[in-house]
Amino acid sequence: MMMRSYQNAVSTLQSTLSYKSRAIGLLSQRADLKEYVNKQADQMMSLLAICLTMIPTSDDYNVDLDRREKFVETVNRLQQLDETEFASSFDLGCPKFVSPETPYYAKLSLTMDSISPLEPQRQQIDLFKTEIAQQIELLRLRSYLKLYTNISASKLANFMNVSEPALHMQLMAYKYRLKQAMNQIDTVGDVNDIQASINPDFNSSHQMHPHLDFYVDGSTIYVADTIVDRRFSEFFILQVEQLQQLNKTLDTLERRIHEANVQETIDTNQLQY
Repeated sequence: MMMRSYQNAVSTLQSTLSYKSRAIGLLSQRADLKEYVNKQADQMMSLLAICLTMIPTSDDYNVDLDRREKFVETVNRLQQLDETEFASSFDLGCPKFVSPETPYYAKLSLTMDSISPLEPQRQQIDLFKTEIAQQIELLRLRSYLKLYTNISASKLANFMNVSEPALHMQLMAYKYRLKQAMNQIDTVGDVNDIQASINPDFNSSHQMHPHLDFYVDGSTIYVADTIVDRRFSEFFILQVEQLQQLNKTLDTLERRIHEANVQETIDTNQLQY
C-alpha cells in the first residue's frame, strides 16, 4: 500500500477478510480471541476502504457488505476526498511502527518528551498525508471523468479551476497513476518466493488498471468506463448454490442422528436381553 501497489493491497486484504468471515464461527467459544480477530478485521477494513477509494475495483460481496454496514460514514467521507478522514483511517488501520534504533532513555528523561517513542508512527502518517495531498487532485479529476463519455478540455479545465496546460499535465499524471504493479509471482515454493517476499517488485510487471481509461483527441477527452456491472443472476445463482450446500449438510446431519438413534436402540435392546 505504501508502495502505491493498491491493487495488490486490495487483493490481499479482501482474501484475508473473506477467510475471516468464513472462519469467525469457529471462535464462538473464545470470546477474547473473537474480539481480537474482529478488531484486526476492522483495521484491515479501514485500509481496504482507503485502497478502494484510491483505485476502485471489484469487491467481494460479503466483504463489501460488512464494509458498508460498519464503515458507511467513513466510506462516504473518503469518497468526498476528505483528507482528514484519509489520515484518521490510516492511523486506525496501519501497524504500530517502531524505530530500529534503541531509544535514548536519558535524553527522554531530561526532556520529558513522552511523544518521542511515537515518532516513527508520526513519520509514516506524514508520508501518507503527503501522498494523499499529491493524489487528491487526480482523484477529483477521476470523479469528473466518470460523469462523461466525452468532454472538451476547456470545459473540464473550468471544472477543475486550472488552465488547459495544467489540465493536460494532470491527465498525464493520472494516466501514469493508472499503472499498478501487478505481481505475477510464481506460487511454486522455490527461491523466487523468497526473493519476492524480500522485494515485492521482483518479477512484477506494470499493467493498466482497467477501471477507467481515456484518451485525448485534439481538444476533446474521450472516456471509457470499463467496469462491468454485477449481474443479478450471478448473485441468485450463488445464493441457490449456498442453499443447496446447506440442505446437503442438514440431510447428512439428519442421517447421522437417525443412525445414532437406531444404534442406541439396538444396544439398549441387547442389554435388556
